[in-house]
Amino acid sequence: MYRLLIVDDEPPIVEGLAEMVELQQLPLKSIRLAYSAKEALELFEEEPFHIVIADIRMPHMSGLEMMDNIRAYNKDTQFIFLTGYMDFDYARQALQLGASDYLLKPAEDEEVLRSLDKVIRTIEHSMEQMMMLEQAKLRSDELLQAHQTEYLKNMLSSSKPPPKLEELETEFRRLQFPFQAGTKVLALVVRIDEWRGKFHSHDETLVEFAVQNMISEMLASTKVNMSFRIGNGFIALTLQPQFIDSEYDVATILKSKLMEIQDAIDHIIGVVVSVAVSPQPFSWEEWATEMRLLITYVKQTLGKGRMIIPHQMGNDHDLGEAKQLIQTIIQSMNLRHYGDCERGIGKLIAYAESAPTDSSHRLSVLLMSISANVINIALQNGISSLLGPIEVEKLTNLYMHKNAEAFKTFLMEILHVIFTQLNQSPSNPSDALVMQVKLYIDRHLNEDLSLNALSQKIHVNPSYLSRIFSQVAKEQLSVYLTRKRIELAKQLLMEKEELKVNEIAARVGFDNPNYFAKVFRKATGAAPLDYRIAHSR
Repeated sequence: MYRLLIVDDEPPIVEGLAEMVELQQLPLKSIRLAYSAKEALELFEEEPFHIVIADIRMPHMSGLEMMDNIRAYNKDTQFIFLTGYMDFDYARQALQLGASDYLLKPAEDEEVLRSLDKVIRTIEHSMEQMMMLEQAKLRSDELLQAHQTEYLKNMLSSSKPPPKLEELETEFRRLQFPFQAGTKVLALVVRIDEWRGKFHSHDETLVEFAVQNMISEMLASTKVNMSFRIGNGFIALTLQPQFIDSEYDVATILKSKLMEIQDAIDHIIGVVVSVAVSPQPFSWEEWATEMRLLITYVKQTLGKGRMIIPHQMGNDHDLGEAKQLIQTIIQSMNLRHYGDCERGIGKLIAYAESAPTDSSHRLSVLLMSISANVINIALQNGISSLLGPIEVEKLTNLYMHKNAEAFKTFLMEILHVIFTQLNQSPSNPSDALVMQVKLYIDRHLNEDLSLNALSQKIHVNPSYLSRIFSQVAKEQLSVYLTRKRIELAKQLLMEKEELKVNEIAARVGFDNPNYFAKVFRKATGAAPLDYRIAHSR
């Protein structure tokens, strides 16, 4: 919709034109009236107009002078001039100044409407062209940003020696990077710990995008920053602040700003993030190494909503007690003493919570040695199939645990499964095989547990596995699998009210929610939602 201004020193003409135009079905948002060029300019100060119909000859200031004034700060306004003078000099000047049309008084209504229609089509065409140009620029910017991100990701994942300054300068010019290749930078890694509120459990990509945009906007005052998503809830940023080459502790200067960003992300979009920043600026030749170290550091840091600035690690003697505890725990693991392991890990966690800040990363490394020993025990005893991809990932990435106590609980669950398998160790090979299959099924109910998939995991023939399982367990493998899946589904329906039925179906290994509902009803006599209502706490 467009705004129209009618200007003439003769009120009957102004009001007559306005009344006539108002009766037409034209895409006009408003029609304003002015009785002099000066009054028209004052109206323009209040709001711009798309179209002006004006007399050329008016007292004190002509229509041409008025157009010249308006075009000085609004060159897109279209002008239609009316005059009672058969003066081609005026007409020529009007057209030279960019008037859209020139009509002689008294102009017929049809002439004015044709001229208005022509101007409106001109404006619409210009707007379409402008939108096309904006869309093309946006696509070009997105493509350029994609190439910039790809270049940084390739640097991060490459095993080749880092590029020299000359090569960096060439590539930065080619890709129009906002950075100076010869100026130091800081690395920043953001880890998404949890989200709530408007986001659902499957919105990880959307959450990453929202967090990335908020951080980039809030860090705009640091002069130059660029970010990209690593995946799995991690975002990498590179900053080149104005004060990067100062003698001050840059990371500490940024700390309060980063804490403000953490609070804003939590309050505005309901996402808890941990933020790590490199302690000192470094050159672009060192960028990939420093960024990889910072990512690893964040992955091995327990807790949520952490502010992490890695510092010089403590001396070895600072952690002597922790090392002794580690040795005791590993010895207890090898002897399969579950209680001693639990007590030892509890003592290590208590030590970790009272340790100085600069020892936190070293303690994380020691905790990782426990995880490595757990995996080693499973491998040495031929029961590595008990540890699926999720278990291995949680054993090797401490950040996936809410805190040290949560890590301990998870670790003890894994040890319980392993020790149960090793301590019971049936003398009958068939019994041992069935126990191994049951343990694997119980811990991987959301995965593909078809007969072929299980036989590949356990390394036996599918027909043999089916026959032996039925003989030893006194029930078919498929019956046992369905029973366990329904048991877990019932537990989730009662305890996890935030989960939808289709999400629960996926968690217990059903790709098709409708099929899940059918199997659930057959097993329990009730639909999943009815079961939840009947058993709600």
